[in-house]
Amino acid sequence: MKPSRYVPSLIERYTKMGLWKDDTPTLLQRLDENATKWPDKEAFIDSQIQMTYAEVKQWTDRVAFGLIEHEIPRDSVILALLPNLVETLLLRFAFQKAGLLGMITPMRFGFRELFHLMKETEAAGLVVASRHMEDEFWQGLKAIRKDLPLFRYLFVVGDRGPEGTIFIDEMAREPLEKKYPSNYLTKTRVQPLEVECLLTTSGTTGLPKAIEHCALPYSMQEAFVHGWKLTPYDIFGALIPLYGGASALCWSVAIWVGGKVVMLEKFDPEQALSLIDCEKITVASGVPTEMVRMVNHPNFQKYNLSSLRYFVYSGTACPPALAQRIEEIMKCKVLTFYGATEVGGVTMLNPDDPPVIRYTSIGKPRPGMEVRLIDEKGRDVCVGETGEITCRGATCPSGYFRDPKATLVAWGGELDGWYRTGDLAKFDQDGYLYLMGRKKDVIIRGGQNIVPAEVENLLCSHPNVMQAAVVPMPDPELGERPCAYVIPKPGKSFSFDEMISFLKGKGVAIYKLPERLEVVDKFPQSGGQKISKNDLVKDITRKLQSEGIRVG
Repeated sequence: MKPSRYVPSLIERYTKMGLWKDDTPTLLQRLDENATKWPDKEAFIDSQIQMTYAEVKQWTDRVAFGLIEHEIPRDSVILALLPNLVETLLLRFAFQKAGLLGMITPMRFGFRELFHLMKETEAAGLVVASRHMEDEFWQGLKAIRKDLPLFRYLFVVGDRGPEGTIFIDEMAREPLEKKYPSNYLTKTRVQPLEVECLLTTSGTTGLPKAIEHCALPYSMQEAFVHGWKLTPYDIFGALIPLYGGASALCWSVAIWVGGKVVMLEKFDPEQALSLIDCEKITVASGVPTEMVRMVNHPNFQKYNLSSLRYFVYSGTACPPALAQRIEEIMKCKVLTFYGATEVGGVTMLNPDDPPVIRYTSIGKPRPGMEVRLIDEKGRDVCVGETGEITCRGATCPSGYFRDPKATLVAWGGELDGWYRTGDLAKFDQDGYLYLMGRKKDVIIRGGQNIVPAEVENLLCSHPNVMQAAVVPMPDPELGERPCAYVIPKPGKSFSFDEMISFLKGKGVAIYKLPERLEVVDKFPQSGGQKISKNDLVKDITRKLQSEGIRVG
């Protein structure tokens, strides 16, 4: 499929810059090269399956041939509602070999989101894992299927499903490669600068969107390989779902370098600790919430984490005090890379960056990426000033699938334009970027702007605080007032008076001080296990109403 946003001027720019090269393999080609280079090397592991790179190639080839034999038209969309399984990674590449557009979707999506995505993409099929589905799922699927006339194929990883199910395991056992010329899949597979798969947004602000991800002749993975000194001996732990965020290390960088990927099907802090210990994971991918739950687990000391070099997170900010604490306790370096599903990775940190930089910054723009910070009028801001992050680059996806209007808006009115992230940040003199929060998250108290991240980071530096979130609570006079939600460290307490005294001691302006404190055991989670501030706003609004306080 031709990418929506890759107009001639864009292609010419990145080709002339030497970022897109004919002799650079795509990730799919690199996967097959690994099977020749390291046929017996372990590649993918979950709780039930272990596969070498040679076995990965055979499996993906056979399933691709099976898909072709079902005569599914090229560029058809197949959704995969799967947890972290070996098959989840394998199908990503089997679809590409067959010339189909696979889309891994979060297991947390309900039938509303699933139906929306299948309808919007005109999906021809769906893949599910039978052991992760209750009987009610099959009934619900039957109910929505009648309104999806193009949905013809139900694929199952496992051994049970309704009548007409196509079992992936059976396809993988069939030696269909014997029927076809050895180079057959080189003709059917997704070609460079074609759409290779679809990614999905998290759907936290409405129904999810599908985004075109392209097969790029650009080894952006080399930035991580060299910057983080990665080797084929590294073992990557996927502690978060394989559909986005820091998990890109596992379905992209790990494969590029020829490493091993170990998958945790569903996050549990002790299982994550055990996995790192047993598999000797060197690079773990997750989110700050997972790091907190792991180091605070009562059995933390039972596990040997000495193999762990990096804990890599993305998707949400990590307060500096928390990053420092994790490094001290887990004896590894905490790294992040910043990005969005619409643009992929934008910035990255390196392990050699000074600790104060690693704890407070989101790094520098990655090779092939350009970043501008702009004000409300679209003008570039000066170093040290806060502006909205806009970016473009040779690794950016090519827009929203079948939604040219939304693509144009997101990219500033031009297909070859700058993507507006909605995130606020500032550059320092050395080119490091510091995230200041979301434009829409800014609390406006009587006309004065409050950036929650500033107060949250300070709260997390208090010795009794584990995590903090600052959200707006409605107010009929000032419009909004700041409210702090705090999770204390185990065995610790935290009061409103302590909070105010501490923040005043840090020099926080009076108008930025939270005017209410809610102490909780945990935060509601949204896509990718981010803190759901929308749910916190709803919670404080309900509490105000129940207390008879007018909210509007």
